[in-house]
Amino acid sequence: MPTPPLPTPLPPSFTPRLVRTLYGDRATEPRPLASGAWSQAYALTLDGAEVVLRVGAHGEDFAKDEAVARLAGPGLPVPPVLARGEA
Repeated sequence: MPTPPLPTPLPPSFTPRLVRTLYGDRATEPRPLASGAWSQAYALTLDGAEVVLRVGAHGEDFAKDEAVARLAGPGLPVPPVLARGEA
């Protein structure tokens, strides 16, 4: 299986605008975390809880993450997916 291409860097203003549009004052400014093979991750606080926002071009992979999160248990701790969509 070929390795997926590295994510194309997003314009610096994209993620803060996305967070403001979706969550307004409920969220803090996103802080960049490491980039993975197919997504970029950001740390922020939403409604007082620390969360990670992942942004990438491969929606089917996010759908797989969501399915695994529903099946996860104590032996496989996977954080829940709070929302998924296109921007």
